[in-house]
Amino acid sequence: MAWTNPTHVNTGDPPSSVKFNAETVDNIIFDFNGKSLFRADRNNGANYTLGVTGLTAVDGTNLAITLPIVTGRVRIGFTAAFWNSTTTTASLGVFIDSGVAREWQFIAGGAAPGSLISFSTVVTGLTVGSHGFTLLWGNAGGTLNMVSSATSLVTFYVEEF
Repeated sequence: MAWTNPTHVNTGDPPSSVKFNAETVDNIIFDFNGKSLFRADRNNGANYTLGVTGLTAVDGTNLAITLPIVTGRVRIGFTAAFWNSTTTTASLGVFIDSGVAREWQFIAGGAAPGSLISFSTVVTGLTVGSHGFTLLWGNAGGTLNMVSSATSLVTFYVEEF
């Protein structure tokens, strides 16, 4: 199904089902047909914790996503609450297939439930086929805690566009 360029409509022009189906319904199907989306909402009932380390997988089973990609473009996002036993630099990252695609640093400190941290990024140039996406984290000092509960989910998503 191909994209149909919408036509100009003047006030008083009666809408037709043919125009509506071609210019609205078919174009929505064209925009979203065959594109992948996966969202992982994690409630461990307990916090994830991390001592001092470089980037490592948060949870290689529950916060790892494999998607078939056809466009070569994805939006990756994450949200969770963090706190640390000492104020320090912490890192978040995304591992795609065989390398770290993105890394962010933030200051973690204070007491539970901590600060809400969120990121979103776009990755382009992926080949057509299946790709693995894994959430990473790192910690420069103290004990880093990521809250994972019924009231504070860890959310990680990959959306093709």
